[in-house]
Amino acid sequence: MDTLPLTYLRQEATPAIVLLIIAINRYGVECFEWEPEILRKELEDDYNVQLNDLQSDRLQAAILAISTDMIEQDWKAFETAFNLLVGQSEDFSTVAGIEAEYLVMGLAEFELLKLGDEDGIQYSDDVAAYAGLVFSEYGLVNAPDVAPWAIMPLNKSELGESQEKREALRELYLARRAYLIELVEKLKQALGN
Repeated sequence: MDTLPLTYLRQEATPAIVLLIIAINRYGVECFEWEPEILRKELEDDYNVQLNDLQSDRLQAAILAISTDMIEQDWKAFETAFNLLVGQSEDFSTVAGIEAEYLVMGLAEFELLKLGDEDGIQYSDDVAAYAGLVFSEYGLVNAPDVAPWAIMPLNKSELGESQEKREALRELYLARRAYLIELVEKLKQALGN
């Protein structure tokens, strides 16, 4: 057995996309239909590791992202999944919110998960408005270029917005995307894909 999947499974911060590739490589896409506890138990048994709740939830968020459009259509699913994608534990019974920085980092991973989706990513107005509110609370007047689909609230601010904040979001998005692509390429190479 190649040790790279084992190494990633032992790291609590392993991104969802990496966990997903490991699961698909081992069990095929049939594992998408398994109960979350069963998939977690199979990974633990096969790799002799202990996955924590966040890793399991992160994997389920990735499965949800590629097997449905729920994250694109429901603002609560969007918020929950994006928090999980960036490693924030989630209390599923409350509205926790998400920071703009985490939103763009989650967006980088979500877009990579959705690559190859023939329908593309089509956010509902509710999700777009939710993202717009997050960016507005961050201090933006216009949607950032990494999320031009966000519906921004009407803002009568005469102050304008900080170009530095826009650039910071873009840099976070690009850095996260590059990091994820590098991890995925290493894993695919190790798995012979």
